[in-house]
Amino acid sequence: MTKKQLFWWIILLLLIAALVGGITYAVYYFYYLPNQQPAETENPPAEEGPQTQTFSGEFVTGETPQGWTIVEYKNGQGTTMLTSGVNYTGLTALEVKNPTGDVVFALHAVYGIGGAGGCTNYYRFSDDSTTYYNSILAENSAAGSNPPTIVDLTNSTSSSISLFGLRIRRIAAKLYWDTQSADAATFSAACGMSENTFQFTSPQFVPGTQAAEGDYHFVILTTATSEDLITLDSILNSLTVNP
Repeated sequence: MTKKQLFWWIILLLLIAALVGGITYAVYYFYYLPNQQPAETENPPAEEGPQTQTFSGEFVTGETPQGWTIVEYKNGQGTTMLTSGVNYTGLTALEVKNPTGDVVFALHAVYGIGGAGGCTNYYRFSDDSTTYYNSILAENSAAGSNPPTIVDLTNSTSSSISLFGLRIRRIAAKLYWDTQSADAATFSAACGMSENTFQFTSPQFVPGTQAAEGDYHFVILTTATSEDLITLDSILNSLTVNP
């Protein structure tokens, strides 16, 4: 075989190799790939919502997110707002704590602690009761006090809470409760001595041999975050008195 013939044989072999490669690529690209089943991908796990737990105490039951706790105190414990020398029975304090242990909300039983009547401030919502306002004016007048300063809350945004039969509104870290909670058409915000003291028909505590009492002073953490306050709303709304 001459050098010239060898050269052309090499060229021919290269052309054949190129042709075979082209055919192989075409078959792979136009036939093999389109007929492949797409690989099944595992669905990512669904995000779980906030985990809650049921608190079942001696006196109340409620739902709390993971890390939040409710603490009950009874028989005179947990409060400094009771007259000494009396044996108390029943729920005398309650605390709601966030995951870091801060007491975001607390109830303290009140008994035997007096004070002046009347209201220094009057909290007016858009559904205020004129009858209620006039009764406050009369109480102030009877106590020799000036008319209360009106705190206008008519345009304020509030969250609603129902706690042991009371209608409550929260604006930031302050709670207002309706002294006429049975009347859903109006909101008569407590003021004066009652401003920070709920008056429950249940739960209650018993001072000695006297009739059951339902006055509980409440405290809300003024430095609580907005997230903690929203969580508190949910917890308070879930609370019920045990039968």
